[in-house]
Amino acid sequence: MTDQLVRGDRNPATAETTSYPPPTGLLVAVDERCDLGCKFCLRADVGRSALDLPTYARALSRCKELGATSVCLTGGEPTDHPDFRELVRVAVQFGYACSVVTAAREGRRLDTLASVAGLLSHVTVSADSLGAQRVGATERTITGSAAVFDALGHGRASLHVTVWELEDADLEAMTAIDAAFGVEFELSPLLLTDHQLKKATPEAVRSRYAGDLAALRDRFGLSDRFTDALAALDRSLAGTLDRTCSSDRLYLSPRGALRRCPYDRKNEVDVRLSRKAVADGVRALHASPSAVGSRCALLCGE
Repeated sequence: MTDQLVRGDRNPATAETTSYPPPTGLLVAVDERCDLGCKFCLRADVGRSALDLPTYARALSRCKELGATSVCLTGGEPTDHPDFRELVRVAVQFGYACSVVTAAREGRRLDTLASVAGLLSHVTVSADSLGAQRVGATERTITGSAAVFDALGHGRASLHVTVWELEDADLEAMTAIDAAFGVEFELSPLLLTDHQLKKATPEAVRSRYAGDLAALRDRFGLSDRFTDALAALDRSLAGTLDRTCSSDRLYLSPRGALRRCPYDRKNEVDVRLSRKAVADGVRALHASPSAVGSRCALLCGE
């Protein structure tokens, strides 16, 4: 892989012998703002900044030179970005496989998403179980996702459900979506905030996770990824989570900073720097792996 990176790099400034594996893709947070207000939000960057097109294009160019092949647009809600269509088109023009994580359900958000559906490699539609909706004060219903899958008109989509206190109605809604559209399901256990955890004992939370897992196993087949995420949360609650990041994907913040871990603001690289500085900075990020926390395990799946 090192030899391939050196031979394929057209700029001699970055063609240095290194053992670092190139990033496979970018997780792009397009906006620090979000009006959805989910109380269990995992966003790493919250503020008033939005990613501008020149900075975004520069990041895609630099990361393409380093070997990245995929871009995932997230947010806040990515379809709220005024240049969302251009973000998708620019990624495709650079030769990236471009995917989106969205909570769109209707109106302008859904129209904007549908207008570029043919360019997207995948769409992940976010939803919450009824229990998660109560905790997070969200309206990302499972049943409402049907309108999105219908508007997309292709099977390159999945339904991501944040799971907490599963009810029969949740399982029935998921079964209906599966029967109607045949999309894949991605499941994440709800991560309670520190404030929310103060109202419940770790034992009670772990018992809730176990109950939801049992309900899902009774109705659906589960991948190792979901059970691994539960195990990570279980160890986190028990104070025994100890693992370093193994992600080969970079995170791009709305302010144009590349990070290996979305939450590690002490180690980041400004994409507006020179080509060599960005390449050297990314290598330095790889050389300093960070610990995996429960938030990381759910956001990146690492």
